[in-house]
Amino acid sequence: MTKPKASERFPWAILLGGLLFQGAFVGILTNGTGLVISAIILDRGFSAGALSPYYTIKMLAGAATITTMTGLCFRWGAKRYLTLMTVAACTAFGAMAPFTQPWHWYVDAVIIGIFSGNAMMLVPCIINNWFHKYNGVVTGTVMAASGMTGAAFSPICSCWIAAYGWQRTAVMIALLVGTLCLFSALFLLRLRPSDCNRQAYGAGEQPGKKKIVQSGFAGNRQGQMVVLCVGVFMTGVVLVQLVNYIPLYATSIGFDLGVGAMMTSLIMVGNVTGKFLAGAISDRIGPWKAGICMLAAVAAGMAILMTEPGQQVFLYGASALFGLVYSVSAVFMLGIALCCSSAVFALIILGIQGKRNPSTKTVSNTTINGGINYVDDAKTV
Repeated sequence: MTKPKASERFPWAILLGGLLFQGAFVGILTNGTGLVISAIILDRGFSAGALSPYYTIKMLAGAATITTMTGLCFRWGAKRYLTLMTVAACTAFGAMAPFTQPWHWYVDAVIIGIFSGNAMMLVPCIINNWFHKYNGVVTGTVMAASGMTGAAFSPICSCWIAAYGWQRTAVMIALLVGTLCLFSALFLLRLRPSDCNRQAYGAGEQPGKKKIVQSGFAGNRQGQMVVLCVGVFMTGVVLVQLVNYIPLYATSIGFDLGVGAMMTSLIMVGNVTGKFLAGAISDRIGPWKAGICMLAAVAAGMAILMTEPGQQVFLYGASALFGLVYSVSAVFMLGIALCCSSAVFALIILGIQGKRNPSTKTVSNTTINGGINYVDDAKTV
């Protein structure tokens, strides 16, 4: 067997690809959805609840297919799968321009959900394969790319909507994201170093870890996984999904869509800051303590927003704190937490599909075992 090349240049190409893909797909396409949907509601005269099922349907479609789609990635490789994912999601997003009835968006949500359900999962997994050294910092940096592009793009998206209308804006977003993500998928990202006869950065440099034997719940790995599932479900699904409603929240308390766009941008600023901090802190004190610190800050931001402050400065400050919720996903972005961040219902679907589809069951078991190992690693010294 040919020995992998020792060159460490390729991992940095992977990092660049991760920054581009995460920034475009999550930062622009996903985070821009809230502004576009808000503009659609105002333009079509829909009630706020008419398109609310859009987000739920997209989430459930992603949860129902996440193991199958992730299995395709492992079988096909990152290049083929990310190309398919980009083309399908961007086409579906741009196709909403002629829609007139709410059910049109519901069907669209199914397609986008299927091909974006594991969007937050794949790039961090790739980074984890390629960087054994400085893993937390590099993962935090890549995850922060979505926040940086989201913060920069939210006001741009708002201007596009005002100048060109939401229909053209949807097409423009689809073309922009498609170009950036296809370049990354075709020329930069690869799933594992072995796929291209390379070595991971820092391979062989990490010292061995000594396991701590614990009893009771502290040593119950399966029980800890349940707690992890519930915790990440609450942050990754319930709290993160609230970001989509921030523009509507701003208009409901008497502010215009521009204030909602600024709040979304500041949430992305908190996203960026939190992920850099989460990565650095996680390397030092471990992911569990880092996650608790981030959750405390998120709780403070939520408490301020719940009071419906009448001054913009409080809204903006609370939005920045609330944006730290994304860092929780960055801290727990390995193993089973990735599935839970899409929806805890994925575990139920996982079991159903696993009985009918042996390949799905294999991927599912690998994911669960990886999550359990992650729990163990978080308690090593």
